[in-house]
Amino acid sequence: MLDIRKQLFTIVNYHNPNNVKYILANYLIYKYKGEGTLSINKVTDNTSISKTSIIKFCKSLGYVSWRQFIAELQNSYERDKIDFEITKMATKMAHANNFNFKKQKDDFLKVWEEYDMLNGKEVLFQCIKFIEKAETILLFGAVDEISLFTNLQSQLLHQEKKLVFPQNTKIEYFKMQLKDLNKKTLVIYVSSSSKWNEVKEKETMKGGINYINELLNSNAKIIFIGQAKTSGHKKEVYEIAIPFSLNKNISKITLFKFIIELEEMYAYLH
Repeated sequence: MLDIRKQLFTIVNYHNPNNVKYILANYLIYKYKGEGTLSINKVTDNTSISKTSIIKFCKSLGYVSWRQFIAELQNSYERDKIDFEITKMATKMAHANNFNFKKQKDDFLKVWEEYDMLNGKEVLFQCIKFIEKAETILLFGAVDEISLFTNLQSQLLHQEKKLVFPQNTKIEYFKMQLKDLNKKTLVIYVSSSSKWNEVKEKETMKGGINYINELLNSNAKIIFIGQAKTSGHKKEVYEIAIPFSLNKNISKITLFKFIIELEEMYAYLH
């Protein structure tokens, strides 16, 4: 399931400010800082939204109760704090006392050189073969990463191919998407800073729907774009390797490099 805070940001970015979901998401993002357990009574008092509506909101995002929802939200804040501290540490290690743009450029080039060694034209050709065989391409991953596929989405539309994003903010629609998975579905799972096994383990530990199991138990073909030693067919997925970097921004930009190359190759072949 999509990280709970990213779900809340998606609601705030795309819902009407007068909508109950927007009001709750906005409150939980900007008023709750992950410190201690937040009671449902306090949320009701501060937002004037009923307990029934709040529980309905939690269930729409895949959580069976307020207690489960707020526990996962608190965990999400803690994970983000750790990620930010790792980013700060990695930046200081890379640049010492001076923020050195040349050093940063060298780091990018080193990762990209490794990426080019791992992902030749045959990897792009294989991805395009998977796309050609599919009727529907379903994306999974963080909003900031899967949003990089919007140009490819437009390209595929001209070839009558449907690339769709997960309906994570509406759980009943999300369940329908999972139910519709079949051998004509290509799933692209994006997590540029994670390994496939890490993604599976994290989803198993979360509350709500463990959609990784749903994906693996379906007949859909799965491409995973993330941390890996090599690109190619693996036991459960076809992996596209993003080389490891302490700087997550380098991983994201390397992901974007792959997407641009895929777009250009697809356009060239059509």
